[in-house]
Amino acid sequence: MKKLLLFGGAFNPPHEGHMRLLASAIDYVKPDMTMVVPTSVSPHKVSGDISFSHRFNMAKVFKSFSKLRLSGVENRGRKRKNYTIETLKWCRKRYKNYEIYLLMGSDMLTSFTTWSRYRKILSLATLVVASREESDIDLEEAIKELTKEGARIHRIYFDPLVISSSELRKAIAEGKDVSRYLDVSVVKYIDKHKLYAAGN
Repeated sequence: MKKLLLFGGAFNPPHEGHMRLLASAIDYVKPDMTMVVPTSVSPHKVSGDISFSHRFNMAKVFKSFSKLRLSGVENRGRKRKNYTIETLKWCRKRYKNYEIYLLMGSDMLTSFTTWSRYRKILSLATLVVASREESDIDLEEAIKELTKEGARIHRIYFDPLVISSSELRKAIAEGKDVSRYLDVSVVKYIDKHKLYAAGN
């Protein structure tokens, strides 16, 4: 069976940490197709006042990876929160001959049982969890408990970027140079559209 690696997020903005995470997952899973899915309104994070279209356009930076598709499925003209289970069901209908691998950070897995219909997610996808440390007691406990519920979980390691999207937004608003954390195409897009500027 072919492999589909699914990577969702606000990508507000997409930064080097996201790129490293995805690169590590691709190297591990070796998918036949990778799908990056910017969230419309995430149940877990706040996207601020940056529109979906801006975040989608910035996420085109991921097209530097081969066999990658950037999907706008979670927008679909709606303002309500989108849940992962809905995206997975959409993928399952369209990619019936693919095994779906859902990529997430360790913080997402430790709160996974709070996700909408998380047991159904476990039946539809194999989880790929990115860990920054070899010893993470909370993550190990979460993996143990979810495995008891039938979860298929692969743990990978990657070299993280020690800065968050929220910290980057704050730094940009303060006029700081963040070019070391962002691809040049994302920097140019932010400058062109004056995103994250103080007062906007």
